[in-house]
Amino acid sequence: MGTAVEAKSDNAGLGSRQPPQIFILVENPRKNNNLGPILRCCAAFAVAQVVAIGYDKCATQGSQGSAKHVSIVAFPTLLQAVEHLRQPVGEGGCGCSFLVGLLGGVAKAYGPAKVIHNDGNGIAYAQESDTKRLCRVSYPAQDRRFGFENKNAVGCENACLVISKRPQGLPISLARVCDQFVHIPHVAIPFKDNHNGAALLDIQSSLSITLHHLTGWLGYDQRKFEGHKFDVIRTTTMDPSRQA
Repeated sequence: MGTAVEAKSDNAGLGSRQPPQIFILVENPRKNNNLGPILRCCAAFAVAQVVAIGYDKCATQGSQGSAKHVSIVAFPTLLQAVEHLRQPVGEGGCGCSFLVGLLGGVAKAYGPAKVIHNDGNGIAYAQESDTKRLCRVSYPAQDRRFGFENKNAVGCENACLVISKRPQGLPISLARVCDQFVHIPHVAIPFKDNHNGAALLDIQSSLSITLHHLTGWLGYDQRKFEGHKFDVIRTTTMDPSRQA
């Protein structure tokens, strides 16, 4: 784990002002729900805060101690969480002008993809499409089209990635609050049983790739190393799995 990432002032996407902070919105319906790998990704890319829907307490297996470096705040409902995210910083909120839904890995979708709402399983996902005129579009993460670069309202310059532990995509309830979508294109890898689908990336892989492009586009400085490890700041933050 490393120190908080310092932002460059000359990032290409947002001119000379300080780049936005990044927040994560995720469901946490149970106290024993394991968010460890997600928290590890968030700590590595200096996510400002994880906003959980449900509980602020969670299991942290796989975080390798990084959960101590990530702030978590929880709200009982999606509506309350979104209100907190969109509320200006000066009024106690996160100041997020744009909520970007991460739809996970999509085979061969190296260009804009169609966002599909599947009412059968309650999941919204991205699907490769040759159609140029799409109503709801998901962009590949490497295009770095995160949408909020033109939002200049004072106190509302920050951004939020909306994620789910489901590799197939986002629950439709979460997709409905998103202003834009991104996905991770990858080579189609058939299942061994010749299923027509393809193996999907897990959420921590998709999140890490997306945060890599987002922080790079925003102009964040690379973390410092001490030997073969990140330089770590000592913290008194309690691991969420041990909070009362």
